[in-house]
Amino acid sequence: MKNQMAKKEVKKNYLILYLSICVVCLFFVICRWISTINPSLTILPEIIDIHVTNFSLSLMLSIFTGFTVLISGGKMKIIRIISIIIVFINLVYEVFVPILNTPDFVDALAGIIGVVISYLYLSRLNRNGLIDK
Repeated sequence: MKNQMAKKEVKKNYLILYLSICVVCLFFVICRWISTINPSLTILPEIIDIHVTNFSLSLMLSIFTGFTVLISGGKMKIIRIISIIIVFINLVYEVFVPILNTPDFVDALAGIIGVVISYLYLSRLNRNGLIDK
């Protein structure tokens, strides 16, 4: 029986860009983990290293969910709602609910930038990068 989950195929250049974004975000998170385990070994500049986890995790969460929605035949309206929810949760957690964390607006801003980059990619993918099966 053929898998009917994916209703769309992704053009090669958009798939390469998607995978590249995922690899770069994963690299950023690994760099942060390395500097957390061994503070004398920092790969990224300190200003980036401090906020890269929120940026990467927000970007990956929104791009993974949005990519899945689009190839399943979903609409950008769902992605807009998901993006707004991620931004809202990010702001509330980083600014108002300092659990395991101190309030940090710059960290929230890094997460918002990650969601915006993801949304821009998904908008382009929706316009130009999908092919009906």
